[in-house]
Amino acid sequence: MIGRLYLEHLTDGDLTLLAGVSERSSLGSDPDALVSALDNPAAYRAVFNEPARDPLFLASPFLLFSLLIHRAARDLSQASFIDEWVGPGQRVPVFDVGGLREFGADPARRFFLAELLSSYTHVASGSVMVQTRRGWRRQRFSELDPLRLIELAELLPEAERPSVYRRLGDERRDGVWLLERVGQRAYRIAHRAADRRGAMTDVLGAVSENFATARRVLNFLTDRYLFPQRQRWFGFG
Repeated sequence: MIGRLYLEHLTDGDLTLLAGVSERSSLGSDPDALVSALDNPAAYRAVFNEPARDPLFLASPFLLFSLLIHRAARDLSQASFIDEWVGPGQRVPVFDVGGLREFGADPARRFFLAELLSSYTHVASGSVMVQTRRGWRRQRFSELDPLRLIELAELLPEAERPSVYRRLGDERRDGVWLLERVGQRAYRIAHRAADRRGAMTDVLGAVSENFATARRVLNFLTDRYLFPQRQRWFGFG
């Protein structure tokens, strides 16, 4: 099932790249082999170990983040401790990595995190018309503004609210206690309202109960893999 979810996000170019490093003619008809290909260290090297070529020119953002999530999960499976951020320029070794290792070992949760990270490459914003006591007015929203998302969720029909609450749960900010509590509660609401037959329903429940663990996994990935790329991808001048 998870392999089919990946197929919905990967481009033809992504599949060609993964098939090449896996020495297979095609992966589109074999979802299980596709998941194995993502976990193949050769796939990570093919994208990130090419100094002369930017990874963004080799693969889609979704594939980039999928490979990073799988690489981080492999690293956590062998780590006895990790360095965690405690303040500006300050990190301390933390030996409690069992929960992170368990969280990253689940294929559905890895897919969830890859989907979450890649979603921020195309942030939605805009406005909707809402009816008030004084008539219709325009309500602006942005996926990067949790307070606006809360307002939007309350205005939408009940059937449309789970997706907004899930996005609100995505709004993690390390070190901001209030937003972490909001994110955890939003995922819990999204889980309760989600279709019980949905592929990611159980994952939403797991994330709502293990919100801090999911955040720590993403922090680990960011520190180890995204920060070294920040000048290359986000530099100015």
